[in-house]
Amino acid sequence: FKTSYGSFSCRHEIDGKAIAHIDKNGSFMESELALMRMFIGHDDEIVDAGANIGGFTIPFSRFAQKVHAFEPIPETADHLEYNLAQNNSTNVVMHRVGLSDVAGILYPHRAPDAGSTSLGVTQKKESKDAVPVTTLDECFGPTKISFIKIDVEGMEASVIRGGQKLIATSRPVVFFEIQKENMRTHETSFASLARLFPRYS
Repeated sequence: FKTSYGSFSCRHEIDGKAIAHIDKNGSFMESELALMRMFIGHDDEIVDAGANIGGFTIPFSRFAQKVHAFEPIPETADHLEYNLAQNNSTNVVMHRVGLSDVAGILYPHRAPDAGSTSLGVTQKKESKDAVPVTTLDECFGPTKISFIKIDVEGMEASVIRGGQKLIATSRPVVFFEIQKENMRTHETSFASLARLFPRYS
């Protein structure tokens, strides 16, 4: 698909949501992108947590100086890398890991649409399915991060807890995609997320 932000390759069997958005609107999540663009400057270093196949990452690479894209699912990370190469997005740093509140491993709960795949603890711990996770604080230390987009299917609180030092020092704009069902699965809520930002009030 050719869009105003670049070209995107999608996998018909598991990227149905992305395909539907682009087919209908000619781009991916245009209204969300327009909102996020208001908070991203050309000199900014930013984070895309849950990058999937690059629907936001590639436009971000046009807006910001540097983009850190986190995508832990191996086959999706491969496809993200392909899309980045097709768009010559050389200012994107790929991190083939997930983000949580502690470093370690988690297991994918795969959904029919790749954009809905989540991570978590599972009773069926098979090493071939394990993916590494780290924390924002471990990744960035004193680095100034101006904007963080989080789309992690219910793990938002874990990502934020793992980045408390970074958030306290950088005070970035944080943009969430939140779904109530995913939040219930991870025993969290919007109110509990808000409490992780006491210094923003």
